[in-house]
Amino acid sequence: MVCCFLAAWRLLWLELVAVGQRGELAERMITWAAIGGILGARLGFLVSFPNDFFQDPLGVLFGGAGFVFLWGFVCGAAAVTYLLRKEQLPLLVFADIVAPTLCVGYAVGRIGCQLSGDGDYGIVSNLPWAMGYPLGVFPTVPGVRVHPTPVYETVLSLTFAWMLIQSTKLHPVGTGWRIGLYLILSSLARFSVEFLRIEPVWLKLGDIPLTQAQLVSLGLTFLGIVFLIRSRHKTSWLEQVAAQR
Repeated sequence: MVCCFLAAWRLLWLELVAVGQRGELAERMITWAAIGGILGARLGFLVSFPNDFFQDPLGVLFGGAGFVFLWGFVCGAAAVTYLLRKEQLPLLVFADIVAPTLCVGYAVGRIGCQLSGDGDYGIVSNLPWAMGYPLGVFPTVPGVRVHPTPVYETVLSLTFAWMLIQSTKLHPVGTGWRIGLYLILSSLARFSVEFLRIEPVWLKLGDIPLTQAQLVSLGLTFLGIVFLIRSRHKTSWLEQVAAQR
């Protein structure tokens, strides 16, 4: 988790300096994101798995495992929004700057999930790259191989980070375009990967079972589409950053 926030801080620092903003803002933004994100992710685990809390409340509250990323994302975003409003900085412009950072932080975080075997792996699989987690925090049955879904998400997130960084180099885009694209790509990836996991079903659409993460992903995808549509009528976020100097 420390590596996750350090990687995010470094990329955000580079992104801020590249557009002429103060690099020290990165440390403050990541600190607020870390506090809000960790608290939110833990709260999300309590809501998603209440039985685990009642069985071992101290272990769930103070143990090393038990975080839900989407809850952490929402609460971390709320904390950073508060900071930006306090500093009187344009929210949407900085959301565009932060977008690749979110991808990199998530990618590094999923490496931690992979190394610890914390239960984020997928269903049984016979694919050549399938693997077992017999010594994980939530171990698989010895000899059983499953989808290494944390690896999938790390690869996808790093790809998305590269796409977002390259997108502004290829052509100018309106403010809100990059964060909108991030929300759509990351949410659709999470929605798809959830079908490979064993997670509690929150809702059924016909014969399609949907998890809590998939429902939140649908909402974030819709929000991303709204940002993309609105960005067509806005000036480039790079131009707005230049105006803030």
